[in-house]
Amino acid sequence: MKTVTLTNKDSIDMSLGAPPISPPGDFVIDGATTDCGAMLSKNGGTCAIGVKFTPQSPGSKKATLMINDNAAKSPQSVKLSGRSP
Repeated sequence: MKTVTLTNKDSIDMSLGAPPISPPGDFVIDGATTDCGAMLSKNGGTCAIGVKFTPQSPGSKKATLMINDNAAKSPQSVKLSGRSP
């Protein structure tokens, strides 16, 4: 499992949507380690999104975690990769 940490460096609160993974299937959001709610506090508020690699078949897998928010350059994305024997 890997954790993606979000930090709000803006002077306004950031509203967050549920973070989808595209394509779905080989990576899933780990609800036990994800503490992001609907709002991220201004000036340095942080939260974590846990992502688990759950391959559906052998081989190299890639996906993208999309962070939907009210920031100017939304959505932000995080590339995910894993390899299953």
